[in-house]
Amino acid sequence: MQYTISIDDEFGTFQGEIVAVSDELDDNILDKLQDLYDNLQDEQEQLLETTDNGLLTNTAGMEVDLLNGDKCTLRLSPEVINRILQVLEFEELQAFVQTIATSVQNPDNGPFCKEKK
Repeated sequence: MQYTISIDDEFGTFQGEIVAVSDELDDNILDKLQDLYDNLQDEQEQLLETTDNGLLTNTAGMEVDLLNGDKCTLRLSPEVINRILQVLEFEELQAFVQTIATSVQNPDNGPFCKEKK
């Protein structure tokens, strides 16, 4: 089985190791890997929820994709992020922040409501 391991140091030790596998793997193996990944995510969430202040962060940053292909880390207030994460899932917050970053780079100052053609 072909795979690579790399260290994602863009967020320090927060992200950890990245294991990448070939897209050419058998679908059954990819399904098993996805199930394993999902189980690990569930276990991590349970650990965080059962640890005192496990979901609170001391630092906060979110990576966004810039229109030129670069990535940028936005520094955010941990207090605000912790409050938002009480209502939204992390993926929802990430999508929201990405939408803001894209809109800032490519503003649309036209009317909010437009007729679709």
